[in-house]
Amino acid sequence: MIMFFVKEKVGEFESMYLHSEGVPWHQDEQASMVDVRLTGEMLSDIGPFDEIHDLGCGLGNYLGLMRDRVGDSGSQCFGYDISETACIKAKKQYPDFHFTVLDLTAPNKQTNKQTNKQTNKQTADCLLFGAHFGMYFQS
Repeated sequence: MIMFFVKEKVGEFESMYLHSEGVPWHQDEQASMVDVRLTGEMLSDIGPFDEIHDLGCGLGNYLGLMRDRVGDSGSQCFGYDISETACIKAKKQYPDFHFTVLDLTAPNKQTNKQTNKQTNKQTADCLLFGAHFGMYFQS
């Protein structure tokens, strides 16, 4: 199991995704970003991964990039975001991925939608770190 966490970008996510005309934070332009390329390079040596989980997935673009770089055609991809609108938009763009509304700031409350025992198990380790953004890989 490998996890990456970056704490940043806190705000009114639901409103941002609901009213955004473009792609927030240029999520669709991440392929050329140095940190994304380095992550893909580091993980390609130990992949491919059967499962990839993205906490704070937004529109799913980073999850898609990681699947292409360190997964394979059979990799299961799971995205979790606090914004229901982001999850709906992500599902339209990546219909084979699984997206779940999840508030990482309130892991013990009954506010998380579309969750089940499997989802809770998959995110439990990541939630212990209280990350705002994370990736979880499992082979």
